Amino acid sequence: YLDAQEDADVMAKKVYVVTTLNNNPKLVHQIDYGPCNKLFKKELFENVEFPLNKVYEDVGTMYKLYDLSNKIVCSYNFKYYYMIRDGSITNKPFSNREYDLIEMTDNMCEYIKNKYPQLLDAVNYRKIFSRISLVCRKNYPYSSNDENFKLIKNNKNVILKNKKSPLRTKIAVRLISINVKLFMRVWKLYCKITSRKR
Repeated sequence: YLDAQEDADVMAKKVYVVTTLNNNPKLVHQIDYGPCNKLFKKELFENVEFPLNKVYEDVGTMYKLYDLSNKIVCSYNFKYYYMIRDGSITNKPFSNREYDLIEMTDNMCEYIKNKYPQLLDAVNYRKIFSRISLVCRKNYPYSSNDENFKLIKNNKNVILKNKKSPLRTKIAVRLISINVKLFMRVWKLYCKITSRKR
């Protein structure tokens, strides 16, 4: 979560030092799961491995590395560029392997909730946000008794009352709460207008 008052130029010049996950609950919101733009001490991997045969294996690993770290340094200088290409995991149509996101996120949430009960709000946010990410995937198989939509509806205030929630996410949650089919139509239109792949 970047402070909305600070612009990107100012943010790019700052370097943040976070001592531990426990000392900075905002880090749970900020956890960037991708390992590509990070440097680690090799000792962190002595007892941590990426889960095998999972699409979202980084989600199942990064929080453990953050938790094991005595010091985390974060810079908003842009040193890594993400290439969006056809055929990548994020651009493929929905497959059942996408549910790995939920499994990995729920494992992370359970771990953090048990170890840091004071971070329950951040954990709940992550749990709901993962479902929103999932249902926004291309060709997500909507059904009227879908558990992901039910969880989003039943916990909508986790997103709606969070001041740092992006407006797009709040709109998605409101639409899902009103009518899931309406949400699916609006999301498809949004993707078309913004040229996002859906």
